[in-house]
Amino acid sequence: QLTLANIQESYKGYRSVEFTLKSYTTSDGEKYYYQHTNQPATHDNSDLACYYCIVNKANYQKTTDIAATTSEQTQIINIQTKAYKETLARERYYQDVEIAEDLGIMIRYHENIPEKVQAAGIITGITNMPEEQEALPNVYTTISDKIPIATTNDPAIKLICTGWSTDPDAEVMTYEKGKSYLFTESVDLYGIWSISLSGLRWYEDFRPSISQIRRGEDTAGGSNIYMVGNGYNLGKGAIWATIDSPYLKITEFSFDFSVLCGHSFNAAGLMFNVRDTGNQLEGYLFSVNFRGQFTNGGSGSIYKFVYKKNDNSNYFNSLTLVQRLNVPISGSGRNARFSGHVAIKVTDTGYLFTSDFSPDIPITVDSMHPNTFGFFSEHMSHACGDIGSFTLTNVQVKVEFL
Repeated sequence: QLTLANIQESYKGYRSVEFTLKSYTTSDGEKYYYQHTNQPATHDNSDLACYYCIVNKANYQKTTDIAATTSEQTQIINIQTKAYKETLARERYYQDVEIAEDLGIMIRYHENIPEKVQAAGIITGITNMPEEQEALPNVYTTISDKIPIATTNDPAIKLICTGWSTDPDAEVMTYEKGKSYLFTESVDLYGIWSISLSGLRWYEDFRPSISQIRRGEDTAGGSNIYMVGNGYNLGKGAIWATIDSPYLKITEFSFDFSVLCGHSFNAAGLMFNVRDTGNQLEGYLFSVNFRGQFTNGGSGSIYKFVYKKNDNSNYFNSLTLVQRLNVPISGSGRNARFSGHVAIKVTDTGYLFTSDFSPDIPITVDSMHPNTFGFFSEHMSHACGDIGSFTLTNVQVKVEFL
């Protein structure tokens, strides 16, 4: 016989319980019970047994102020009992439904391509989109590490999704692929798109005997650029590309970098707002500086530059200091090194330089040319095998659809 004394909190319910109240007639009147595999309907306590499977009766009270001395009173009690148990069963059912809903939340991934862009046929296909992902609330969940790729009607322009945001209009990702986050409810994540550097038409102006600049494959965080010097010769080298599309505009360049001076590098970095005049490149650059003319701007700089093509055995033709940067280089001489993060955002009047080693710096330019950018290195003459290296990782060229 089940009693209130031996009912434990753990007896609140089983998945096998059917929440429909059953009834049968005996010589003692109508009996009410809940279907349960362990209790036959003819058992004296089947109604109580199954009732306790559904709710802990210790938490509830029912009407007991009617004495069952007449058939009418007994009928009233039976009606009250039936209504009371139906109410509790219904409440427990609703609790069960609510709990089931709370236990499961969804992470939904969206391409985030504007309808007008899709309608114009600019995007010809998107592959590797993550599927909806189930998660538990308030439990750290690793979001998908898939890298969505979008092809366009220009064979040279391919887009990669570098991250996600809950804001479809955001330019900066707040959720990184393959990382773990805490969600309290279902969430919609919208793609943040970047140009795939591996698919662009690149122009090269360097000699392997002076400088080598290599482009790596796209990764989950962006693309990679590798530069090394040489054992003897002075000179310079560069690669650059132009995003020539009426449907896209560049909004930001960002990258992590790591540099070891060695006995070759004068400086290296990113060229932006570049104008290709045919014989030379003109624009602005961010540089980490070690030797030569670049050190007029300290350990790091924003310069306005002129770079003459097919003139690799000479240095940059012109450098005009725009902004001195305090890049905290460690070590000295050929052992000088530094690593950091840089983002250069396109604004209406120029650019905003942000980094993890300096305050934000606005950069005003003579005229806007955000769609051409590149990478460069300059080297000194020496005679040893300590050639140094400059690596840019997670390079992202973020775009906006027009």
